[in-house]
Amino acid sequence: MDWAIGNEWKDSKRGLYKKILAIKFVKLHKPTTLSICRVKISNISSLEDRQSSYLRQIDEFDLEMGSAVTPVDCYIEILVQNMLLGEASQCQIKSKSGEPINFEISLIAISPTKYLFQLNVKEIYDLAQKYRANGVEMFKTYPKFAHEYFCRAAKCLISFKPFDVLAKESNELDGTDMKVLLQTLQTNIAACLLQEQRFEDVLCLTEFVNSMSPDEIKDVEKALYRRALAYSNVKAYDKVLATLDKVDNIRDKKEFMALYNRTKENWKRDEDHYKSIVQRMFNKR
Repeated sequence: MDWAIGNEWKDSKRGLYKKILAIKFVKLHKPTTLSICRVKISNISSLEDRQSSYLRQIDEFDLEMGSAVTPVDCYIEILVQNMLLGEASQCQIKSKSGEPINFEISLIAISPTKYLFQLNVKEIYDLAQKYRANGVEMFKTYPKFAHEYFCRAAKCLISFKPFDVLAKESNELDGTDMKVLLQTLQTNIAACLLQEQRFEDVLCLTEFVNSMSPDEIKDVEKALYRRALAYSNVKAYDKVLATLDKVDNIRDKKEFMALYNRTKENWKRDEDHYKSIVQRMFNKR
């Protein structure tokens, strides 16, 4: 990230830029990741057909941090987090295709909010659920942004480890709820990492299935499948089959059986290919 001292701020990696047009100084106050900000956006240009809820607002509106479900809105939240209360700035979001999006934004008010470290267990759990839901909504079209939301949610939960010391009587939920949600998030992150071909990281994230009982395995079959896919991509065929063998009633699950049969075929093909190479080597002697 590149920083500029004075009235400009930019993030070259994300293609974000803002320049202060005016500032009505109230106090040195900036939004947090939990803030609800009163903003007004105007003079928008080059939005074209790109999706944005925030840039479709005509009047002042409340922008709740961590609610964006389009790339443009995610970037707007980052820009707002780098504004001071009472600031009006000219902003730009560059794009790999098309003209940069330009607009002016004024930060009118920041509702009193807590910082992340001030949240209790239930509040952290609800926030992680919100981030997870946003990630699920964005996964199909914007997997990299979904990945960011899943990781953000997981970090929230990890801050309360170890989960086994959490009591429902004092926290409204117990450690099991936190553990199950974290496993779901790890499974979601694994799906993102598979798209990035980061197979070793997928295996690391889904390692929790190895310590689960057969009854518990039923609830994490997606994690098993993604773990098996990662093994398949690194050609650890024996581990693919061993992982899929943990799935109950696998013959009734087409996706699992397709991977199982494909693995056996690929394993045989690779073994035959290896034998053929060895045979040719001996025949040359």
